[in-house]
Order: sequence, then structure tokens, then C-alpha cells
Amino acid sequence: MGNMVKTNNMYVGVGVSLVGYETKVDLISLELHDFDIILGMDWLSKYKALIDCYSKTFTFQIPEDKRIVFE
Repeated sequence: MGNMVKTNNMYVGVGVSLVGYETKVDLISLELHDFDIILGMDWLSKYKALIDCYSKTFTFQIPEDKRIVFE
């Protein structure tokens, strides 16, 4: 974006569905037009996320030790 963005809007514990898996996330409202949600490093590390750019897949592990792949 190249610029600093300020916001006072935060939404805590919002339900989000990822490939059928329901989870809660904290969201900060930003004026972005090309993205629905950006998951931060805290969420990505909690769910052991793996982003494979070559195969264009996103894999994460839910608490039941099941791995979910989003293609």
C-alpha cells in the first residue's frame, strides 16, 4: 500500500469458515478492496500454516491434529 493506515475498528472473536473448518479470529478493519481477510502471523503460527507458492496450496493443522489443504 505504501502508506500508513490508521484504524480504530477491531472485531474480536469473529467466526470464519476455512474450507469447512469453523474458527474464531480477531479482525482489524482496513480499507482494502482486493482482500476479504488477511490472517496474521499469530493465527498462521497457531495453526502451523504452510504456504506452498510452487503448488499454490495453503495447509493448516486444526487442534484435532487433522491437516487441511486449501487449493
